Amino acid sequence: MRVLALIASDGNRLPRGDRAAAALALAVGEGSATALHLPDDLEAAVYARAAGLATAPWAGRLAAFDALLAGPGAVDRLGDVAVGGLAEEACGSLAFDVLSATRSTDGWLVEADAGRGARVEIAVTGPLVAVLSNDAPRPPYVSHWRRRAARIHDRGRSDAAVPHGDGAAAWGPIVARPPRQASETATAESRTNAAFGIAESPSLDSAVVTGTAAECARILLRYLIDQGFVASAATMEATAESTAADTNPLAARSAAAPAAARAVGASPGELTAAQARAPRTSGDTPSRRGRRPRPLVPASAERQ
Repeated sequence: MRVLALIASDGNRLPRGDRAAAALALAVGEGSATALHLPDDLEAAVYARAAGLATAPWAGRLAAFDALLAGPGAVDRLGDVAVGGLAEEACGSLAFDVLSATRSTDGWLVEADAGRGARVEIAVTGPLVAVLSNDAPRPPYVSHWRRRAARIHDRGRSDAAVPHGDGAAAWGPIVARPPRQASETATAESRTNAAFGIAESPSLDSAVVTGTAAECARILLRYLIDQGFVASAATMEATAESTAADTNPLAARSAAAPAAARAVGASPGELTAAQARAPRTSGDTPSRRGRRPRPLVPASAERQ
């Protein structure tokens, strides 16, 4: 059984998914597995040798294999299409976000991350190309001393420096590469379809709202008001007036003074909070037929 691990570093260290791919290849390969690394990625080669794997430079094409376990760091550098092409050439199955894989009687039993804490088990017959997730179980620790010993051993070998491929640039320091942004939020099914060139049906579940910041804020506020998360301006004003009337009746009467002034044709300045309204009399002029205010002065005091 030939088990391969495709790993790559970010310039300083291997991502957790790549370390998990190396450990899983060593486990399912029963102690015999080969780690493939990019020609200029010596950090990945040193880690693989320290972990107990045989190493070989990545050449772009592979012979027959039973399982290829690729780390997310290597897939970030090569692309989803590269691993999809390997699966297509080997007439195998491709799976993304893989957490673990075990050998079964007629193939492989793969456990993949389905999102939001859910997991799915996939039965695979034939060659397997699995891209491990960074959420895979933590691999066994490879000590710094073992990696240092592997690096010193490589320096003592005459063929320690792996030659560049055709058309490659000169040797230079490895720089950290930014993580992939376009496909990080894509699901495993979407990435698989994209790797094989399968078009997906348009999704009608959600609609993207485009516009200025003010328009988006207005739409969001309208949605929050419709769903009852935020009170509207009219509701807040009515609630404030009701609260003020309950706590301070005099203030509520002062707030009602302009409305009373409009009812009798007087300006708000002519009314005070200490005045009450009286019924109209038969001698009122047509313009004064409305209910007019009456001073809160006893009638006996007016006659005096």
